[in-house]
Amino acid sequence: MVPSMPISDRRKKLQAAAVAYGSKVSLERMQSSDGKKGKASYADQYLSRWHRDNPGDGCTMAALTQEVARSTPELKSAFQQGLEKILSASGEDQKEAIFRTAAMMGGVVLAHAVQDPRFSDEILRSVRQKLR
Repeated sequence: MVPSMPISDRRKKLQAAAVAYGSKVSLERMQSSDGKKGKASYADQYLSRWHRDNPGDGCTMAALTQEVARSTPELKSAFQQGLEKILSASGEDQKEAIFRTAAMMGGVVLAHAVQDPRFSDEILRSVRQKLR
């Protein structure tokens, strides 16, 4: 008989696998968009009403950032590995890639967090304009 893994360990492994998968999907979306229309277009798509209003189909990293910040070292490590891959794939210098990624993710997170739809739209629009 094979000893079973405690539920908490299984949960940690599942969470890390989910974050790794979400990061991979985000990276693939970024890479396919960059090849077609460029960074400005990707930012326009990312900072859109659709992305804000459909978090289940959007960026896993933006959706889980706050949860990951309060989680285990294993989950933080999986998140960091995905983030580092996204930053290096951007083709920008590290500081610029960090800035653009933080601005886009922060814009979506803030747009999700406010009650007033007009203010939420303004957040998305403002970040899009500054990233052009």
